[in-house]
Amino acid sequence: MAGSGWQCPLACLLRTHQFFVPSAPVRFIRIPMTNMMRSSLLMGGLLGLGMVSLFAQGLQEWPERHLSTAEVEQHIRFLSADELGGRQPGHPGHAIAARYIATSFQAMGVQPLPGLQDYYQPIPMGRMVPPRAGHIRWGKQEWAQGGDLLSMSGEGIEGEFPAVFVGYGWIGDSTDDYAGLDLMGKVAIALQGLPEPMSPGKIIAAGRKKAAWAAERGALALIELYTLPYPWKRLMLNFTSPAPRVLPETEDTRLFHAWLNDPEEYLLRAFKEDTSVTLAVATETVRQNRFTAPNVVGVIPGRDSSLREEYVLLSAHYDHVGTGGDGPDTIYNGARDNAIGIAGLLAAARSLSEAPPRRSIILLACTAEEMGMLGSQWFVDHSPLPLSQLVYNLNYDGAGYNDRTAFTVLGYERTGIRPLIDRTAQWAHLNIIADPMPEQNLFDRSDNVSFAAAGLPCLSFSPGITEMDETILAHYHQPSDEADGLHFDYLRQLSSAFVHLARLIADQAARPFWQPDDPYYEAGRALYAD
Repeated sequence: MAGSGWQCPLACLLRTHQFFVPSAPVRFIRIPMTNMMRSSLLMGGLLGLGMVSLFAQGLQEWPERHLSTAEVEQHIRFLSADELGGRQPGHPGHAIAARYIATSFQAMGVQPLPGLQDYYQPIPMGRMVPPRAGHIRWGKQEWAQGGDLLSMSGEGIEGEFPAVFVGYGWIGDSTDDYAGLDLMGKVAIALQGLPEPMSPGKIIAAGRKKAAWAAERGALALIELYTLPYPWKRLMLNFTSPAPRVLPETEDTRLFHAWLNDPEEYLLRAFKEDTSVTLAVATETVRQNRFTAPNVVGVIPGRDSSLREEYVLLSAHYDHVGTGGDGPDTIYNGARDNAIGIAGLLAAARSLSEAPPRRSIILLACTAEEMGMLGSQWFVDHSPLPLSQLVYNLNYDGAGYNDRTAFTVLGYERTGIRPLIDRTAQWAHLNIIADPMPEQNLFDRSDNVSFAAAGLPCLSFSPGITEMDETILAHYHQPSDEADGLHFDYLRQLSSAFVHLARLIADQAARPFWQPDDPYYEAGRALYAD
């Protein structure tokens, strides 16, 4: 057990609240900023009330200027305490974290979003218990379970079976990748996802549809060739470590479905060179225990009646990877990833409730980001209001920090709000690190990508990170990711900057939009076509 010396006040929370319980068992660019220019605006009509309006353009005294370091620390320490067990969906600590966020929303004056159950958006899920063994062989090549093979769902099969390449394995308005193909008693091999950009959650959902279509055509298995811009080893940590992992509820089909990592493209080249490919397959049945886990959602109505029906969506994930390993400390506390982000979201709840911006604000604490952005994708697919009413998503996620003079922006130049980001940095007395490590495609590796794929302009906000050095890797998805050692004054400064950027986006008259050369530009045009 990790020890911090700080006592989690769970007893108080347990005495006063009922919990949401699962339904089943449990180019690096540094941009220096000059000193902020100060303005002083007098609004005599309100002086009689003993206050100066916070809504004067350019005034610095917004509530986010006066966030409490102690409160930010409290949120982070609570959410990353040992007693919450790593906040993995389907486990009690995750439910406690959800209740803590919902209770905080309520106490800060955030309203439930109409159409949801109080502050909760329950999501049906399945905790996958991965097989211990299994393999697929072709010639001298072998992909083994726990190595380059990830069994996703379905009943195990064993034997030698002909394989058929089905392209993306998709059926659409003008597409049927199965047309003219005989799949009876065969293994279907498909490219993962679709040609256009998709979030990981969307790819998982698409895979379930593909499996159902393949089963309807008599296939014995569906193998998807891995294409996500997401390190395979990290994926395997999330899905095959000793602790159970989370996937969406499966479809009724029991067809065996797996992901296969084949960076050398042996199978693709085999299909190009020989139309008859036979695979030796030996797999075990994938077991799943069903439960529910919620997104936690609230809304702050905007103050401008002409813009109140437009929403800026602020998001941060509150789940982490639970427990695992056989060392003396088996709890992955997730302070940096992503209790820091939730502290920023709660700072937004407090500050924006006290002084609402022109547009309305939706606060979304996402579940199951670590499992492939499942919570954010569920919100996209089951939004209580039309997505076209959302004008922006500002996401807060991170893996730590190695520069306490800056915040990081993923998507700095992509949606036309660079001037607002620059103003925020100036206001917060911080520098900007814009899109570091482009080769790692970090923009597409957090919950913002679910909204980007739907067309919603977005960016992801993070603590200052210049590279994935030892400072980051020492704690990233490790039991050492605890609150002790964090710099809480800096994290309070980051929360202030996150909230202020949200305010500037929600207050500006123009709606942000993708740059014309952005991969998500066409999706944005489709979203706002009407």
